[in-house]
Amino acid sequence: MLHDKFISEFVSLADSDTTIIIHSDHGHGMRPIKMLNVNKILREMGLLFEKKENKAQFLHFLDKIKFKALDFIGKNDLENIAAKLIQLFPFFRKIYTSPPSIDWNKTIAYTCDLSGIKAYSYGGIQLNQKNILDETHHEKICKKIISELMNVKDPVSGQKIVKWACMKEDVYEGEFLEDYPDILFLLDENYGAGWEIHGPLFGESPSHNINPGSHKTESAVFIMYNYNKTIKKKDLSLLDIAPTVLDILEVKGNFEFDGKSIFERE
Repeated sequence: MLHDKFISEFVSLADSDTTIIIHSDHGHGMRPIKMLNVNKILREMGLLFEKKENKAQFLHFLDKIKFKALDFIGKNDLENIAAKLIQLFPFFRKIYTSPPSIDWNKTIAYTCDLSGIKAYSYGGIQLNQKNILDETHHEKICKKIISELMNVKDPVSGQKIVKWACMKEDVYEGEFLEDYPDILFLLDENYGAGWEIHGPLFGESPSHNINPGSHKTESAVFIMYNYNKTIKKKDLSLLDIAPTVLDILEVKGNFEFDGKSIFERE
C-alpha cells in the first residue's frame, strides 16, 4: 500500500537513535445516514421562532432547493467542485447550515454549524445572547435543552439517540472557551445532526453521498518504532503526545501539560 511505502522510507532513513511516531488525531468510519433535526426540537420547545408566515413559506422553498442541490451534487460526483466553492465563498456554508426562515429577533437557541455542511454525530447548540435575560436564565435554558435531548429515542428501536449532552463549561476550559457553542452533544453513530426546522424529526442525511467517510473518536492510530523505554500508561490521549515526545528527547522543564508521557505511570 502507498502508506506502507511512505512509512518504510522514513524507517530506512532513521538511525538507531531516532524514534518514529505515527499517529492520527481521529479515527475513521462511515458517515451517518440518518439525521436528527435538532432545530425542530428547539422549535417545538418554543426556543426557535420563524419569520412571518408569508415570508416563511418562500424561505421554506429555498430550504428545499438547498437540499435538492446537495442531493444532485452527491449523485453526480461533484463533491470536489462543491468543496472548492465553499473554500472560495465561505458564505455558502452559512447559507446551508442556517435556515433563512429563522427569526433572530425572537429565537433563543439554534443548532450551530459546528460540523459544517456534512453530517457528523457531534454537534452544538448556540444560545442567542441578546434574548437571554441573565446568567441564571442562560443556565436554566441549557439544562432544559439537555434534558430534552437526552430523552430523544429512535422511533424503531426505542433506544436513546443522544449519548451525552452538556454545557461547554463541563467539557472545556481556558481562554478559547467562547469559541465553542453553549451546548455540546454526541449522537449515536448512525445519526448525524441536522438543521431542518420543518419536516420529520428523523430524516436521511443528504451529505452521505457526497462523502460517505467520516471522522470518528474511536480507532485512532498511534504507532511508535525504535524506542528504549517501557510504556506504562494504558489509556492514551492526544494530550499525551507532546509530553511523550519531550520525554523521548529528554527535554526537562515545568511544562503545564494536561496529558502525561506514556512512559510515566498513571
